[in-house]
Amino acid sequence: MQTEAIDQQCSGLASQVSEMVGGVEQSSGSFTKARDQLSKLLGVSETLIELTAEAGIETPDTRFIDAVMSAAQKIGRAFEQAIARGEISAADLFDSAYHPIAGTNPEQFTTRYIQLADHILPGIQEPLLALDKRVVFCAAVDTKGYLPTHNKKFSQSQGSDPAWNAAHSRNRRIFNDRTGLASGSHTKPFLLQTYRRDMGGGEYALMKDVSAPIMVAGRHWGGLRLAYSV
Repeated sequence: MQTEAIDQQCSGLASQVSEMVGGVEQSSGSFTKARDQLSKLLGVSETLIELTAEAGIETPDTRFIDAVMSAAQKIGRAFEQAIARGEISAADLFDSAYHPIAGTNPEQFTTRYIQLADHILPGIQEPLLALDKRVVFCAAVDTKGYLPTHNKKFSQSQGSDPAWNAAHSRNRRIFNDRTGLASGSHTKPFLLQTYRRDMGGGEYALMKDVSAPIMVAGRHWGGLRLAYSV
């Protein structure tokens, strides 16, 4: 009961922060300062939940944490096996030269490992969508926040409406915001973050994002993100 209370209090804080951000965004005065202060509040909330989970105490987030850590290890092993079979070189797997796809809005990019990612990642990412009805997406990003292969429902072909594209064509994009960068660049066993997800068209959703590092032969490739509604 105590751990549930901690989680509820942290989630409540996150909700209040989200409402405060919405109000701040409507005023132009001290946006930067207020945003930084709100980010610190979110950090405190996230740290409390992480410390509780790291202590081995069962929390409402535990199964999400366990699932993403296990899946991240599977991806790392799958990448290692692909290199061993000669399907791709380590240099190509760690390619960070993002080539823009002409005519895309929001802009999408390709890399030398796109085909491999499209072949390997869906089989590991898609099953996690059935973990809980609150799960919104599960996707791997590299250390720069580049997301090569998203869930099928978020990998639709772009159309003429950028707002629609932002919500439905989220693959092959770079998410280098606070949450996206942290998810791909950290090397802790897991990282739990709370954030407002831009759904396109001015719509936002309060989310929790738990990520675990993807290691390939001891080298940090990126992280696997599992996002679910609060």
